[in-house]
Amino acid sequence: MAKDQKTTHDKTVKKTPLLFKVILVVIFSIIMSIIMEWVGMTFFWKDEGSKHAYNMMINEYEYLNKDFQRGLIISPAHSADQVIAYWQENVASPSDIGRFQAWAASYVQETNTVQKYMKAFAHNFMEYFIAAVYIIQIFLMRLVILVFSIPMFVLFAFVGIVDGLTQRDVRKWSGGRESGLIYHTTKAFIFPSFAIAWIAYLSMPFSVHPNFIIIPCAVLTASLMSTASSSFKKYL
Repeated sequence: MAKDQKTTHDKTVKKTPLLFKVILVVIFSIIMSIIMEWVGMTFFWKDEGSKHAYNMMINEYEYLNKDFQRGLIISPAHSADQVIAYWQENVASPSDIGRFQAWAASYVQETNTVQKYMKAFAHNFMEYFIAAVYIIQIFLMRLVILVFSIPMFVLFAFVGIVDGLTQRDVRKWSGGRESGLIYHTTKAFIFPSFAIAWIAYLSMPFSVHPNFIIIPCAVLTASLMSTASSSFKKYL
């Protein structure tokens, strides 16, 4: 009975939806990106304050408008502009930030003790709040680029699979040895390598051209798929 329950539990764990994993990666990435920027503001670029995040945002806009104007169906730059416009219109517009700053700055005249402390706290940490807004906009732009890069990852993965299966056939017909350990180890690293690439790019506290992150990660995915396919032991 205990063995059956363990088997059922293992099957449940293995059936975790891929979409749920991706959502967890995205949530973790946005939290990490804000935390890393705040840590940098506290210890590494104190003099810049929120200007560091603002300059990053400007650089990301330049990358988008320069190298990502064209897409297979929709322009990544145009899609990113729409996402940012929706964010600013419905969540955090410049006018909303201005009103928030004015509200926090009025803590001196506040008579209510609770509200005074709230406003004073917001006023003292205003640079961190503004930086978080900029970081979220950078995160959204980078996320759009990653979403549009998914077909490239799929293409690279397909090439890796074809190359791996070709190597597998050559090995099988030449009497080469098989290794189930290589297959299972490589297979286990495929999604983590993809997730780490997304987290690293989305959380990076400095500007970098997307091609320097996306292309090497796609090549890594193709390499892992090729290795996993070439060491696959079962007959197809």
